[in-house]
This record gives sequence, C-alpha cells and structure tokens, in this order.
Amino acid sequence: MARIEILRHDTISHGDAVAAVEFGLNSDIYTFGDDHVINQFAAQGDLLGPIRRIDDAYVLDCHREPKKSHAHVSAKTSASVDDTLALACSDGTFRFLTPKKLIRKEAHEGAVLCVRWAWDGSQLATSGEDGYLKVWSKTGESSQLAKTEQPIFSVAWGPTDDQIAYCTANRIAIRALHVAHKQLVWTAHAQNGGVILSLDWCPVHNTIISGGEDRTYRLWTPAGRSLYTSRQFQYAITETTWSPKGDVFAVGSHNLIVLCDRSGWEKHLVHADSGSILRIRFSPNGLRLAAAGFKASVVVAQIVSRQIKWNNFIATEDGMGKITIQDIMNDATDFVDLRQHQRELSSQQVPLLQHLEMNEKHLVAITQTQISTFDMPYFNSSPPHVIPINISQYNSSSSSQQQSGTSSFSSSAPVVLCILAEKHFLVVATSGANVSGLIFQYDGKSICSVNLSAYFSNVNAISKNAVALNNQFLAVVEGIEGRGVRVFQVQTGRQYGEPIKVEGGISEISLSQNGPESLLAIVDKTRALEVIHIRQNERVNFASVVDSVKWHDSTDMLAIIMEGALSVIIYPLGPFIDKQPVDKFKVTYGINLTPLPPPSINTALGDVKVPSISSSSSSSSSPAGPSSSAIATGEGVIIESFFGRQVCYRRAADGVANWVGIRPYGQLLNEMVRLNKWDEANRLCRYVDDKALWSCLATMAVEGKDLNSVEQAYAALTDMDKVRFFLHVQSIPWPEARNAELALYRHKADEAERILLTANMRRHAIKMNVRLFRWEHALEIALNSTPGSQKSKQKKQNVRKPKVKKEGDEEDDDEDKEDEDGDGEVEGGNDGGPGVASGGVNLIEYAVGLRRRFLEMNKVQESIPAFQRFKDLPVDLSEIKRKLKEEKKKETDEQQKAKQAARKKKVETKGGAKTGGED
Repeated sequence: MARIEILRHDTISHGDAVAAVEFGLNSDIYTFGDDHVINQFAAQGDLLGPIRRIDDAYVLDCHREPKKSHAHVSAKTSASVDDTLALACSDGTFRFLTPKKLIRKEAHEGAVLCVRWAWDGSQLATSGEDGYLKVWSKTGESSQLAKTEQPIFSVAWGPTDDQIAYCTANRIAIRALHVAHKQLVWTAHAQNGGVILSLDWCPVHNTIISGGEDRTYRLWTPAGRSLYTSRQFQYAITETTWSPKGDVFAVGSHNLIVLCDRSGWEKHLVHADSGSILRIRFSPNGLRLAAAGFKASVVVAQIVSRQIKWNNFIATEDGMGKITIQDIMNDATDFVDLRQHQRELSSQQVPLLQHLEMNEKHLVAITQTQISTFDMPYFNSSPPHVIPINISQYNSSSSSQQQSGTSSFSSSAPVVLCILAEKHFLVVATSGANVSGLIFQYDGKSICSVNLSAYFSNVNAISKNAVALNNQFLAVVEGIEGRGVRVFQVQTGRQYGEPIKVEGGISEISLSQNGPESLLAIVDKTRALEVIHIRQNERVNFASVVDSVKWHDSTDMLAIIMEGALSVIIYPLGPFIDKQPVDKFKVTYGINLTPLPPPSINTALGDVKVPSISSSSSSSSSPAGPSSSAIATGEGVIIESFFGRQVCYRRAADGVANWVGIRPYGQLLNEMVRLNKWDEANRLCRYVDDKALWSCLATMAVEGKDLNSVEQAYAALTDMDKVRFFLHVQSIPWPEARNAELALYRHKADEAERILLTANMRRHAIKMNVRLFRWEHALEIALNSTPGSQKSKQKKQNVRKPKVKKEGDEEDDDEDKEDEDGDGEVEGGNDGGPGVASGGVNLIEYAVGLRRRFLEMNKVQESIPAFQRFKDLPVDLSEIKRKLKEEKKKETDEQQKAKQAARKKKVETKGGAKTGGED
C-alpha cells in the first residue's frame, strides 16, 4: 500500500505562514510566505535560498505555466530558467513571475484567491473575493465568465480546456467557455456545513474532488453525480489536489496530510505540526509532494511502498531503490536492489523509481537515469537489461510520422507512461511539447520511435486510457477532445490505415493482447462500447453502457462490467464472422457491488465508529444533479486485471478489490483452437454442452475453415439452415470455391470474388454476383474476360482440378437438375479460355442469358444501361446448359482415366521394387 514518507519539515525558512507552494519543471520547489519572501528548495527538500521578495502584497496562490515548448532542462540547470509562475495576490492583482521580470495585472476588487493555467497554457483563470470568475489571454485581455454573491475560493479547468469548475459557498458550478452552453450547479456539501474551500478536476479520468468546512472530501462526476463521500475529519478540509497520473490524490487538513486512491479510499495519513495545510502540490512525475502550512511550515514528502500485482506476484518498492517480489502461491520472496544496477549514480545516491510494471515474464523498473528489465520469476539469476535514459539517441530512427528534429529529455522526469505487451514494451517520454513513444524489446533493443506530439498537447492526458499496445499495433487517442484514434505498426512505427473516428469523444481504449487478429475496444463518453477489427476496418457495437472493460492476458477474451454484472465475451471475433448478437458469445457472472460502510476514525481520540452511509440532502439546478445515494449501482467499478481464470475488480465506493473466478472452458477452447486441436475442442463442447461455447466453436471453425467442426457445432445449436449450408459447402470439390462460399458467409463479397478470379474460376464469379444481384459486377467480369481485353491478355493461371470421386460413389445427379436460383448453370467444371466458360460457352452470352432469364421470370423491363448494349445479342440459355453438361461428363471421364492410370503406375512401382529386392 502506498504511503507518505516525509523527507523534510522546514519551519525556519519563512518567518510567517506559508500560503502557497509549487513545483518547477525539474522538480525544484517554490514556497511563498506571508513574510513576502519567495524561497526555492531542491527536490529532496534542501533549502537553496530566497529568489525574490514581493513587499506590496501577499501571495495567496501560485500555479506554474504548462510549457508547450522549452529548451532542454537538465538536472544541473536551475528550474527558474524555464518556469513561468502565475501568482494570486492579496491586493487584487495577479502577477507573472519569470527569472528576469515580474509582470503585474489588475484583476479583482479585493484579494485574488485562486489562479489556474489551462492545460495547454493558452489561457489563465482567476477568482477572487468579489465573486468574479475571469479568464485571461496571454495578451492580457480578460472576459468575465461568472459572478456570484460570495467569494470563489477555488477553480479548476476541465480536461479539454472548454469548461471551468468553481466553488462558491457550498455549491459547485461548471461553466462552459461557450455562452450557448448552460451552467451546471449543484449543492455539493452539507447545507449548514460551511463553504467549500478547495476543488480539483482530474484530466485523466474526468473526476472532480472537493473539500470544505463540513470536514469531508467528496468525489463527483462532471454531471454532478456523487461518487464518494469521506468520513468526517476532526477539522475542515482545506486542500485537495490530484496527482498528475490521476492514480492518487492528497487531502490537507489541520496538522494532517492524507493520501487516497482514485476511488477516494484512504491509503495513508501523516501528522505534521504544520497548522492548517493551505496548499499541496505534486511533482511533475507524481512521486513527491510539497505542502504549505500555516505555522511557517514547508513539508516535502515522497510516496513510497507502491505496489503492483500480477497473478500470484506482488512487487513493492520501499523508496530506497529496493523492490520486494512476493510469490503468494509458493510462499517465496525475492529482492531486487536497483542501486546495484545503476550506471549513472554513485553508490551514495538513491535511484528514484518512477515507474514499475510487471507481466507474466518480465519486470520493468524505470528510474531517473535508466530502464531496467528483469526476467521473471528468476530476477537475480542473470543481470538485467539496461537502457540508459538518453531518449534523443532513439529519435534518429524516427518514422515517417515523426516531425523533423530530435528531442532531449530531462533526467528528472522524462518518462510519463510505461505499457507492457508480450514481446515488447512502450515508454512515453516528454520534453516540453515533444512527446515520443519508444518501443523496446525486453533485451534492450530499440524497435521504433513514434512522435506523439500532435496528439498530446496536454501532457496530463497521457494515460493508459489514451494509449494501448499489443504485439502488432500501437493505438493513441487523437486530439484533446478525443474524437479519433491513430493506429501505428509496431515494427515500422508508421501509421496503419486512416484514423478511426468517434463522434461522441473517447473515454478509454484498449487492444486485445493475443490471438490471430487485433481488436480495438473503444469506450466513448457515453460509456458505449465499440470493438473495431483493425485490419478489416469493421466496427461492432458490443454494449450501450459499460462501467469497465479488460482484455484477457493470453487469449482474446474480453471482460465487461455492465448492468451490475460481469460478462465475459469468450470469442469477440464471433460477431465479425457470424454477424450474430454479442450475447451469443458471452457468459455472465453475478458480482457484489454493494459498498461496505466506511469507518469513522477520530484522529485525535483514536475511536472507531461505523455510521450509516448518507449523501448530502442536496439539490441541483440541473436534471443531471447528484442522486441521493452515494454511488449508483455499478458506477465507478474498475476491472484491474483479467488473467488466467480470474477477474479482479475494485468498487469505487469503498475501494475494496474483489476476485471472481470464471469457468475455465472459454480459455481452454481458445487455446485448443489456437493449436488446431479441433477434435479436442468438439469433445470439450460436448462435455460442457453450453450454447455460448458451441456458438464460439462454430465461428472459430468458420475462421479456421474446419467444416466438420462447423457442422457439428450448428447441429448442437439445432440451426439446421446453417447445417445444410455447410454440408453444401463441404460438397464443393474445389478448395477455392469453398473458400469463396465461406467468405460470402462472412458477408465478404469482394473477397469471395477475388478468390474466384485468382483461381481463374470466372464463371463461378459471374454466378456468385448474379446470386447477390450484383449484375454490373457479373457483366464486368465477362467483358474483362473477352478476347482482346487487357485482362484477357494476361497469362492464364493454373486451375486446381476437382477432387476425383472414389469408386462406388454415386454420380452427381445435379447435372440433370436446374439450380434453385433458376440461372441454368450446373456447378462444377473448370473455366475455359478468355471469354469462354466450360464447353466453349461465351461468358458474355452466359451473363446476358442469366439476366434475361431473371427479367422474364419477374416480368420486368431492362433498366441497367450496361445490359441494354446487348439487347440484340442472340443467346440460347438451353444450349449453354447442354454444353456445360457435356463438359461435366467429359471431365468426369478424364478423372476416372487419370485415377486408373495413377493406380496402375502405383502397382507397377511396388512390383518393380519387390523384384529389385529379390535381385
């Protein structure tokens, strides 16, 4: 469990209360006290000294500008070189503080209470005691966004910089920058509990946190729905702030700092004799925090004991470069000491662990100087593969999607994201406006580099919800509004296909990890789930409202929590193949979504009480206001892992992790099909006798072209129409024709036509298009096959002969029967030369004859201009049919002769071998 470890508690650098604190770009710390002094601290908490005085006002708040482009910041360079700070002052002004100058702007009547840069750094929001909320451009122009009767203590920008949340009295309001949009207001805290003192809006998962004088902190959706209400603390909640990664947030009260996970559950709290915590800020990498206290206190702390889990392994870091790996199943413990493998640090320096990720075979640890990959489960049997963090050297192999030039990265916090796949892993690193995605093999070799700067103008938007990786592709959410996805090939780094557009905006994406095809799951802003087949560019809607989705680690199974239940899609490719509803391929499990009542802990007396859960009896001026319950059923449930036969999900209401065991048959079926063990797969389905399993086997067998398994599966499902169809497909003697029929079954008419034309089976292609009423396609094939056309001059391809019937088999009686569709064609036989079908049949006459027969049967006139050109062409369809029958009989006789000759040769060969042995 993550906890806070205080590195330094300074009470002498300032002579009065410390009202504001902020981290610089290289993690140096700025503090602002009521003694008018601005001090600078190193990242470890050591005082570097004062840098400026502001004697004409008190600084009440500070926010660093999110730099869109700046020079390389090294660990040895002062942060003041690049940092531009916006200061909220008590005299009604806000000021821009740079290393060279201090710019002053008149803003409010009375004190400016809060100042916040937009995520892209293009605008600035201020609020003051006069109740005004204003937005400022960099040129100094302002616009009034809201006016209230009471002071506005805190503001926060929305993830896309088009909305601002602010708090006044006990209410929270969200105001869009566009005047046409209506303002949303709801009562967030107790009516008689005092005002809201702080709020923050997380851009990663779009959650708002607020804290106030009612001594609670609360989580909200942007629609005003309550997600979590904390216990009542002893004193007012004076500060709330999100970590840059969005995985945790910090809460400040009197002499107290609390670290909570994203669902609101308390992870750790520390007591500090600091007075009321007025401001808390996280470092850019989210590993440290600094707090400003009323008792002239500056508290610098780091977050340690972070844990990651994979199957039965738990990895925990202690903040000193040591990682403990526990194998719960085998009751074994191993250790990894990163200090032994650091090349750029001295033995006295402690490596700062920025990222720790683990999968089935590898453990990846990223520090401020290098990336180390360890093999599991024998971490110390061989030295790790080490990749130095000098990212600029990898940009020389940039793909065509990259912009010109290379990037240099700060050694303090360049890596913002790490994602593992089976064969390689992704590292996303930033330097100002430059964002690079670097893909490495686990042995340290670089595969490719992709420039992602155009897709992440807001660095805080880089998260696992916006980036996905598997063995074949890298997917990235495009733009700040998230209305598209770019897909890149891992091996080349180049973009694959056109961008995938999503009109409603994207909430999260994920890629299937294993399987023959890559599927992309997209959850939009309305929580609708859509799965996209990347190579075929097909889309299927899987669900209308989902809470969370997760792909299986070793198969293509997909776990979904929706409607208060857990659903596992055994074969997500099924709806793409069989065009059946998703419900045919899923198994549903019941789960417990009822939250436990949170304990009420008095931090002063230590007594524990369990009160009843109740939300504030609040109302909203909008229909989308908060409900009376603390959390809606299933809302906020997150699937943390899906591996083996277990699904782990965490309830947002109480932070409790629950494990659900799923039946093993879906995973076994996927593994058997992957190894082409169709007989074992059939026996498994007969043993389980589950409709979902049979449906999956049927579509898997269609994809694998195992027609016997397809027939058995649909027979078990009593789908006799499909059984008859696949029996017909099995009777077709030509493999190409069978493959074309399977392509038609998957609604791939163009693919089926391409298969037939490649095999020189043009008459079959014409008939297929006639069956689909694609008359123009049928005539075009006939015209392209006429002598003298460009395509007919190409070299004639070899055609596979039909299979030879065994002796005693009955002759095909279909020769004397007319086709069901009335086209007069008899199946079987090879096509002739250009423009000529079997038996010397002209393909143009054949196509025109089928068209005329169709018109006569339906008693309609010709309406297709292409066929009107041939209205005077003499066509005798009965003569064509007679020639096809003669050709069929001739081919059968030739097959019998060839079979007898092969048998005679085989006998002679055996006799010669026997005679040679006797000699």
